[in-house]
Amino acid sequence: MSDPILSEPRPNAALLADAFSVGIPVDDLLPVHGGLVHRMWKLRTAKGSFAIKQLSHERMDAKVRDRYRGSQQIAAAFAASGLPAVAALDAVSEPLREVAGSWFLAFPWIDGAWDKTAQIIPPQRLVIPAGVR
Repeated sequence: MSDPILSEPRPNAALLADAFSVGIPVDDLLPVHGGLVHRMWKLRTAKGSFAIKQLSHERMDAKVRDRYRGSQQIAAAFAASGLPAVAALDAVSEPLREVAGSWFLAFPWIDGAWDKTAQIIPPQRLVIPAGVR
């Protein structure tokens, strides 16, 4: 069964840029391929480029939104501690935005490529201490 998010219309770049206070878009959203559950977009504005994660509305109840907030607070704490992590914009206060009935997160854009062959093996896993959760 396909996810309804794939049949939704393209989000409005100007509304998203305004919601995240990232400047005026210089073009339309560009799709970023590779997501399994959610959609990713590249938003280019006068202030820079941003990765916009459109969360599947089928999975966005209050409990799930709280988990996203918590995960972004952890990412921000890791980054502040010098660990390689990228947190959503406004990760500590309120990273989620509801725009036109869908939920979004915005991240600074980082150029790179996804290594589809990479695998995380047990010695590479990071155990999050209970006090950080």
